[in-house]
Amino acid sequence: MTAIVPYSCCMVTVMKLYKHICGVKFVRDESGAVTVDWVVLTATIVLFGAAAAFVVRSEVPVVAEAIFSYLANMDVGPQD
Repeated sequence: MTAIVPYSCCMVTVMKLYKHICGVKFVRDESGAVTVDWVVLTATIVLFGAAAAFVVRSEVPVVAEAIFSYLANMDVGPQD
């Protein structure tokens, strides 16, 4: 024989679950806050690294050309 669960019992369980997911308990739950902090911190560091690499990469040809023209125009005296 199958036990019949009262409708009100199921509704209470569903309502408790709903309050946990959408209610105050869910908002105040800090169990994953450290993980979120580390993800945000890591993403920020990666973005700063990418920005620095972009700046360095775009300036390397300019500096290389300046060094090349400086060395090309340099006079070397006679060697004894």
